[in-house]
Amino acid sequence: MRGPGAEGLPWDCKIYVYKNDTELPLSASGFAPCEIVRHQGAWMDHWRVFAPSDKPYVVQWLDSIQMDPNANMKRMIATMAKNNLHLISPAYNNSYWKLMHPAALPRKDNAIGRVTDFVEFQVSIFTRDSFRCLQSVIEETPTIHLGWGVDFIFPKLCGARVGIVDVMTQSKWRKEKLYDPKEAQREMAETLRKFPLEVLRGYKPGHRHDSPSWSLHEQPVQHTWSEPVQHTWSEPVQHTWSEPVQHHWSEPVQHNWSEPVQHNGSEPVQHNRSGTFEEEDTFEDTVLLRKILAVPSVALLVGVAQKSSNNMPTCGTFLIFFGAQSFLTLYMKNVLSQSVVAHGLKGLPAPFAVTGMQQLVSFLAIVLLLKVLKTSGMQYKPKGLESWNQVRATVGLAACFVLNVGLNNLSLSLLDLSVNLAIRSTAPFTALFVHLAVSSYTSSTEQQQSQQQYKSPAYILLVLAGTISSTVLAVAKRQSNMAYAELDSNFVLGVSACSLSIFFASVELVLISKFVTDFGFKLNPLDTVLHVAVPASLLLTPFVFYYKHPVSWFQDRLLTDWEVLRLAADLNPSVIFLALGSGLLAVGYNIFLYTMVQNFSPHLAALQSNFNKVVTVCISIGLGVEQMPRYPWNYVMMGAMASGFCSFAGIGFLTQSRPTNPKVLVVVAVVVIFGLSASGIAYTLFSTKVVN
Repeated sequence: MRGPGAEGLPWDCKIYVYKNDTELPLSASGFAPCEIVRHQGAWMDHWRVFAPSDKPYVVQWLDSIQMDPNANMKRMIATMAKNNLHLISPAYNNSYWKLMHPAALPRKDNAIGRVTDFVEFQVSIFTRDSFRCLQSVIEETPTIHLGWGVDFIFPKLCGARVGIVDVMTQSKWRKEKLYDPKEAQREMAETLRKFPLEVLRGYKPGHRHDSPSWSLHEQPVQHTWSEPVQHTWSEPVQHTWSEPVQHHWSEPVQHNWSEPVQHNGSEPVQHNRSGTFEEEDTFEDTVLLRKILAVPSVALLVGVAQKSSNNMPTCGTFLIFFGAQSFLTLYMKNVLSQSVVAHGLKGLPAPFAVTGMQQLVSFLAIVLLLKVLKTSGMQYKPKGLESWNQVRATVGLAACFVLNVGLNNLSLSLLDLSVNLAIRSTAPFTALFVHLAVSSYTSSTEQQQSQQQYKSPAYILLVLAGTISSTVLAVAKRQSNMAYAELDSNFVLGVSACSLSIFFASVELVLISKFVTDFGFKLNPLDTVLHVAVPASLLLTPFVFYYKHPVSWFQDRLLTDWEVLRLAADLNPSVIFLALGSGLLAVGYNIFLYTMVQNFSPHLAALQSNFNKVVTVCISIGLGVEQMPRYPWNYVMMGAMASGFCSFAGIGFLTQSRPTNPKVLVVVAVVVIFGLSASGIAYTLFSTKVVN
């Protein structure tokens, strides 16, 4: 029972159980920190005996209601304070049960929500004073038990400003009623006779197609259900009346507390004339995608220019690789974790579905390209698979690709970008291990002799130093968030998925380089992507429809990718188009990656990829995609980044220079690593103060 505590809100909790221990045995420990209260009676009978604590808000949550992923109590409370509301409730998701009051259904034309005269009590947040006022009405009206009709009279009796949040929803999962509906209707009629609010006559409470709201003394515009009133922004609806509606009842409600809510019959409750309200403006907005992708785009343009001019072509290749990889990484992080599905609901946590979309779009893009080439007279015929060995090799490559990209996308949806990239920066270790293991059985004697430098103590020490630095970075980032114990399982799953991803990435790179030598099958990069796309999509199908995994929308609920896609399509279909767009980026990136790997060794490609990751982390922090950890872990993180960068630079130097005295290189490397690490920490001490 995490409840509001999962959102960082201090809370007390009581669960009222209708049945006794024999009829419904419950373990109190299983509902901690909530207190189980055995109390006979109906809904409002529990409200009579409920004693609010010193917390400023009271939340009531019926047992037949579930909160949808886009609902967030912390944001609703902030919105209440921003708009001076006394009661707030999410709209109803009518895709689960159609028998809902029309006032409770979401209005997609509202930015956040709307002020109404009626909110049905399902999941509702009250201010403490407004709840005490309602509690007084119930205490002094012994005929109220099931509560029907009380939500109609509450705003009028307690002078409450109430609203519905249209960007958050709740769902009614149980259709059958556990009470007598006829008795509930009889009680509602009795309640409305006791409190005959004339404003409720002639229309259904809360039913509004007009944007302006109206207060207690305003006469609503009459309209029918079949023909909603159309309004334009330039000509707002004018409400006219000469005499305010008077409320008369013979038994006025007595309020028994020292500071009662004041009701003045001549002064109506003031409402926002627009009928809508704003969200608390302290919530952070998503960083603009074009701002995030500016640096990688510049690197791509410079790299293409250098490559095409034959001036430093190797440098141009590395710049293109950096731009392409960082561009795709930042784009995918934005799609999986930052894109706004709804207010309070960010990201599209469907990693395997997104991977499948990328493969399908890649396949269709290449087929379309081949059709265009054929039409223009530049006919190109892809190379086919000529033996079962080639088919098996292609399927194996597709399987490695699925596990690499799919698991990486899963970790991106669960981890901060810096942690994900820190773990993936250990790729030289796994790439070296896999490459040497495979080479020892498949390479010729000449090839094995040329790879002796990668077995030297200096090389292995630098690889280990870079790996340890990446691990320290992940630990520093995690230690700064230890207060959020609920995220432990997600963090472990994200780290595990990312670790497995880099292993299969190394196997994938080795398979690509071995296609020619061991399988007798030379595929150009275009053919490789074309042949891998279809089997990869098929292999992803069971993960999309059957694998339930944690999602960022929920703290304790598992969803399949298909369920995530359906909900996202209902709330904001444009996010799915962002995911489809990643397929066009992926096809270009994969073609370039396969070209680079065939021209360079797998571990050299992995080392270049590591440099890209370090710079991408700096970009993500600098542009606000994620935040630096708290003191003192921010210093540890920056030191680990500097150490890792120096390790990768030392490995590049070792690969190019091939020194004959490894001991000298080890000493130099250690001095460089620790020297630059100390410089990085000193720089961080200064820059962090400036940033703060």
